[in-house]
Formats: sequence, C-alpha cells, structure tokens
Amino acid sequence: MRLALVIWALLVMIFFWRIAAGEANEEQKFVFSSSDSLKCGIPALNKFFSRHDIITSEHRLVGGIESRAHAWPWTGQLITSDRHQCGCALIHPDVVLTAAHCFAKSRNPARYKILLGGHKTYTGELFNVQNISIHSLYQVIASAYDIALLKIDPPATLSERISTICLPTTPPPVNKMCVVTGWGRLREKGDRAKALREIHVPIIPSTTCNNFRLHTASMLCAGYNNGRVDSCQVTIRFEIHIQSNAMMVIKMGDSGGPLQCQNKDGAWELQGVVSWGIGCAKPAFPGVYSRVVSMVPWIKMQTRLLSSVKTNLP
Repeated sequence: MRLALVIWALLVMIFFWRIAAGEANEEQKFVFSSSDSLKCGIPALNKFFSRHDIITSEHRLVGGIESRAHAWPWTGQLITSDRHQCGCALIHPDVVLTAAHCFAKSRNPARYKILLGGHKTYTGELFNVQNISIHSLYQVIASAYDIALLKIDPPATLSERISTICLPTTPPPVNKMCVVTGWGRLREKGDRAKALREIHVPIIPSTTCNNFRLHTASMLCAGYNNGRVDSCQVTIRFEIHIQSNAMMVIKMGDSGGPLQCQNKDGAWELQGVVSWGIGCAKPAFPGVYSRVVSMVPWIKMQTRLLSSVKTNLP
C-alpha cells in the first residue's frame, strides 16, 4: 500500500514537472518568435496576405480598407506645420525613406517631423529630422529618381509597433501582388483617412508602364486597367499636361509611402515609393512608383553616411 502511494506521488510529480517544462518551452518559443519578428520586413503581429485580401474589390486607398493596427510597422508619417505631408518607410533605426517631391517647398530639416508606430493619423512616436538627402539624379519635371532619405533623432527603438522594412535584392516579378499603405484621400477630392489604409495591386510590365511619355527606368507601375484601386494624394500646383489632355499631377498625401512586396522567404521588401499618377484610380492610368531596386546602391551608401547606428547597416 505504501509502495503504491509512493509510486502515485512520483507519477504526480512527473506530470506537473512535464507541464512546467512545456510552459517553459512555450515561453522560450515566444521569446525567440518575438526576437525574430524584429528582423526587417517581418511584422511582429504577423499580417497574413490572404487570397481573400487580393480579390476584394474594396482594397484601395481611394475608398480602401483600414489596415490591421501595426500590421505595417515601418510605415510612418512625414509632418510639417502640424499637418500630414507624406508617407514614409523606416529602413534603419534612424533612417527613413520617402519621396523627394515631398520637399518641393522646403528642404530645411527643422520644418519636418516623423511619426512612427501610430495607426491613427497624427499618432505614434515623434522624431526630429536632422538631415534630408535628396537623390542626386532627382528631376522635378520628370519625377525621375523621386526618393529622399531622412536622418531622424533619436534613433527608433524597434518593437512590435516600430520596425524596419527590407531593401529589395531583385525587382518584383510582373503580376506580383503587392501592398501600398498610407493615410491619403479616401477618394479624389475627398476626406483624408483617419487611420492607416491599404490597397493590393499587381506589378505592371515595363512595356505597359512605358506608355507614359514621362516614364523612366527609375519608375515602376502597379495597379489595374479598370482603375479600381490606387493611392490618392493632395494635388499641389505643379502640373504637366500629357496624352489625351490628361493631367500628370505631382501630389502629396500617400506620396512617399511604401509599395511593399513579399519575397520568397516571407519578408516584406520596399519595392516602390508612391511618386505620381493621373488623378486617383483613373481607368488606364495605374499608379507610378519610384523603383527602389534601381537605387539600392545609393540608398545603402547614404544610409552609411547618415546613420549614427552602425550595427546591421543595409
């Protein structure tokens, strides 16, 4: 009888020990998962890109859908005079990438702030801009090489709400479904979004994109011929009239925001930067983006020059 009690007690101890060990393993797995999530292009909240998302007709910033909070933790807001000016993307703890034309009125860093980690407009952590580096080949008229790098201070502390996006190593394949995020207009001449929104758009062949008379090798196109989805911005004065009396407009709002595509390893890469377009979701006029992969050498060189965080440089 006593032997049976001892055996029973041992079995109970083994049972609870295994539960405790299992919990420890689960905790360890969570820690490793959390650590892995801070790698570039991997959202901690694991936003899954489903087929349902792709085929939904309402995925458009012109109307669009609200993103899951903090699903795109590298997307930020460029603020000037306490107003949203453009979108941007964090590529290093103290370096942000956006569109060069966002600084058409001033290149004085003191006039700008960066908001990161927010979901609603004008929320998140506020960072000072210390330096603005415009691509040396940027052309205002043609919108070629329309990118800029900003050094922010202090460096961002990476977390579930703030992390970096990867730079691309290869161009996105044609018809690859990618995601654009921003706080632009909900429709042409409509209200600005109050929370981060997203659209899902396919990459368009260069031959189709070349139908734009002002298209250059530093640009890529994404969208639909029927115009059902597009980023949408606030028009500023600079305009160029081109084919069929259409108007190519350099615009603010979603401008500077990321066109992100998922690579074969599941990480998101910054393949494009919202640059310009003709209206908002106009049929036969897809959105035009700065082609990031063609500018990666310049981005890496400038990041090394700008950044005070010398670890894990791109």
